[in-house]
Amino acid sequence: MQIKVADKTDLNDILELQYLAYQSEAKICNDPNIPPLTQTIEDVKTEFEKGTFLKAVDEGGNIVASVRALSEKGTLFIGKLIVHPDLQGQGIGTKLLNEIERICPSKRYELFTSTKSERNIKLYERLGYIKYKEKTLNHDLKLIYLAKDNFSRVNTLCAITCYSPRHYRSTAFLLFSGAGRSALSFAACLAAAASFFGIDSFSGAVIAAARVCNFSTSA
Repeated sequence: MQIKVADKTDLNDILELQYLAYQSEAKICNDPNIPPLTQTIEDVKTEFEKGTFLKAVDEGGNIVASVRALSEKGTLFIGKLIVHPDLQGQGIGTKLLNEIERICPSKRYELFTSTKSERNIKLYERLGYIKYKEKTLNHDLKLIYLAKDNFSRVNTLCAITCYSPRHYRSTAFLLFSGAGRSALSFAACLAAAASFFGIDSFSGAVIAAARVCNFSTSA
């Protein structure tokens, strides 16, 4: 499988894959008319002109996954992460998210999904995204928004902190005393690393980091 930047000739195939991939989401939400299933090819073309589309292709050149992103005012808004139903759970979504972040570097990344999409939420949290708001569309559909900052120093060193959770407070202070004190970034990285390493006490580290940085944990 290869991940490439999509071009305009790929859009029909991407939309067909989108319709297929979101069937499970529609079932979870008990709504056959969720926005991804009502989007038209003209809508997709408009998004393509403004943003970046990636595609994952198999050995036969078939598009089996895709993601798109739009950059505005320092935030990269990521959407429509889709993987063919037969290939889900194989890490393709993770690779696409990592790649879209790599080729579209930004100060901040944001995405959203349904509150009922537990699998998606777990994936995003594992990659460092933090829940920050919810939005109700109707009685069956509520969206949850997640974000993370692009803070390379924390991304590099958060795993060290999680290896030694007893020392997280002093580590947090050292990291942020000269690195912008971005508690949201630190919390996101701690969550991702703790999930990866199986550490159960990362919530305490997040709270401590927030206090060190004078960040309200209720935000």
